[in-house]
Amino acid sequence: MQPQFVAKKSKAKAFTGWTILALVLLFWTLIPIIYVVIKMIQLDHDVIEFYEDSIIIKKGWIAKSERKTKFTGIVSVAISQSVMGAIFNYGDLQVDVYGKWDIDTEGIANPRALKDYLESRIGGGTPSPAYMEVV
Repeated sequence: MQPQFVAKKSKAKAFTGWTILALVLLFWTLIPIIYVVIKMIQLDHDVIEFYEDSIIIKKGWIAKSERKTKFTGIVSVAISQSVMGAIFNYGDLQVDVYGKWDIDTEGIANPRALKDYLESRIGGGTPSPAYMEVV
């Protein structure tokens, strides 16, 4: 069975202010470069798959984990993007639900597409103006 939507973590999230500072100050060592490469590989393997009635969270590169949860109770979705997030198209989603949302939605690549998908699932959303088609 194919997922209806797949959300991936953004590799640009590996370049935080501290890692950029470490790269600049410690450019002569390989430690910051190795850290960024490992972080990018790790983020590439974090995936959230949305199915009709469930959500599967897959994490890990060497040590892998997978968790399945029910897809119910979403009330609203909001996006939060920094300047770097807007430039490199990643951001955080705040999801309001009945109960608790225990899915990590920080640093999601293309957060507006995930927001549009979640809003279409709860039935309260119209596509964002950037994605509307004029017929």
